[in-house]
Amino acid sequence: MYSLIFAVLKAVKNSIILFLAIVSFGCNNEIDINAPWKETPVVNAFLDASLSTQYFRITKTFQNASNMTPQQAAQISDSLYFDTLIVTLTNTSTNQVYSFFKTTGLAKDPGYFANDKNILYACNMTPDPKSSYKLDIFSPKSGNHYYSLSAVIEGAVIMPDNSPSSPFKITFNYDPMYGGWTNYNYIQFTWSLAKNAAFYDAIIRYAYTENGVKKYLDQYIEANRVATDQEINKNRITYYSIHDYSLNKYLATVFNATPFTGSRTMDSIYFVVVAGSNDLKTAVDYSKPNTSLLQVKPTFSNITGGALGIFTSRNSKSLYVPFDPKPAYDSRKNLTIGVNGFPQ
Repeated sequence: MYSLIFAVLKAVKNSIILFLAIVSFGCNNEIDINAPWKETPVVNAFLDASLSTQYFRITKTFQNASNMTPQQAAQISDSLYFDTLIVTLTNTSTNQVYSFFKTTGLAKDPGYFANDKNILYACNMTPDPKSSYKLDIFSPKSGNHYYSLSAVIEGAVIMPDNSPSSPFKITFNYDPMYGGWTNYNYIQFTWSLAKNAAFYDAIIRYAYTENGVKKYLDQYIEANRVATDQEINKNRITYYSIHDYSLNKYLATVFNATPFTGSRTMDSIYFVVVAGSNDLKTAVDYSKPNTSLLQVKPTFSNITGGALGIFTSRNSKSLYVPFDPKPAYDSRKNLTIGVNGFPQ
């Protein structure tokens, strides 16, 4: 299942060289492997009004030398990054200009490409959902400008269903005398439709401490969720039947998958809704496996000037889910027992 947060980022980051080759050549059997290199930025830029700092990833395609493989070239950081870029955002409503600075403060996961450094472009600003923003990427080396325009998504408002039959709390009651996990209940959420959003991910986020280190685990309960006509008329989406038992089984599967020594403590649980733009939905749809007879998949890029990638918006909102306060349940203690060797 493709989530709107990760699908495009992963596809562009890990497959851009192969992707570019397929798109550029299509069904043409004649490939000029000695063609001159052409500057082609690869852009992953997401405005997020829920964050006070915006991070954009801007890399470049490369042409490996004749004495090395693409895999070898991909492990050279200088192959991936520009020496100098001037990156700015302009609020089209106020004409205020925001300048981005180069940073290497966030670690990069190991993979196909070099990870000895991770160059991002950052700006300490929060986008205004009432405005649109123009992205300008200027390359002094080539003199080229690369432009794009995006509206900003306003975050969804998440609300619990507090009906008596579905109290807004999570109950984890483990009693081996009664066969393990008991006293299950359902949890219901509803969230308003976010302005400028086309689809949503719904996530249960578990915050826990493992051997003194704070960690998070995300369980996707909805991915690429598009509002129905009825939900559009009501201006809200309701997710029903999140059952405690399904959460127990999920945690059991994850935490029992690998051997573990030490201690874990369950800290808190959140319900998270991430809203994505229409451009992001299109890019995610294009990244899905091709099931047609066509050899060449359609491409998506909303950056002008010859760049590849996407400049768009997403927004994330979270809601704290309380544990059942009844002493008989003591849910946090039971979950702590569970994540240290979860009984199924």
